[in-house]
Amino acid sequence: MSKRTALYRHFDAGGALLYVGIALSPTYRLSSHRASSVWAQSIAHVTMEWFETREEAIKAEKLAIETERPAHNIVHNRPSGGPASTARATVPEVPHIVHSKEELAVCFRVGYAVVQRMIADGMPRTSMGGRKFAYDVGAIKHWLRQRYARKINAEQAAADKAREEAAMLEKMRAALMMIGAKAPKPEAPNADS
Repeated sequence: MSKRTALYRHFDAGGALLYVGIALSPTYRLSSHRASSVWAQSIAHVTMEWFETREEAIKAEKLAIETERPAHNIVHNRPSGGPASTARATVPEVPHIVHSKEELAVCFRVGYAVVQRMIADGMPRTSMGGRKFAYDVGAIKHWLRQRYARKINAEQAAADKAREEAAMLEKMRAALMMIGAKAPKPEAPNADS
C-alpha cells in the first residue's frame, strides 16, 4: 500500500523557487537538504501539498519541475529536447575533503554541535595521525542519505506493525463479540452461597 506523500516547494526570501521534491516526512527531508545542499541556506519559505499515494505525488512533482523550473532540481528540469537548463543559480564549489570540524560545519551549513553529534553517531572520517582527521564531504553525504533511508524504513516498519496490530485487535474484538452472542448467559449467583 502506497503511503501518503507530500510535494514540497522551497523558496528563497525573494520568492524564487529553489527546489521541488516529495517526501513522506517533509520536515525531516528539509533537515537533510540543510545538511547536504549548499543552496539550502537560501530557503526562506516552504509550501506542502499532500497526496494520498506516492505515485500521485511523483506525477505532481514531475509536472511541477517541468513547468515551474526550480533553480536546483536536475531531474525533469530540462527544456524540451535540450540540455539541462542554463538558468540555474550558481552553486558555490564545495571542497571534496576538509580538515577540520569547523570547515565541515561551514560545508553543511550546520552548527559545530551538529558536527560533534554526527561524529558521535559514526560519521565517516579518516585519521591523519594524532587528533587530526580528514572529512570526505561526498562520503559524509552518502552516509547521511543512508541514515535517512534507514530512518524512513524504520518509521514505515513501525507504522506497518501498528496497522497489523490494530487489524489483529479488531479481529479479536469481532471474535469475542461472536462468542459473547453465542455463549449462554451466566446464571445469577445463588443467594445461599
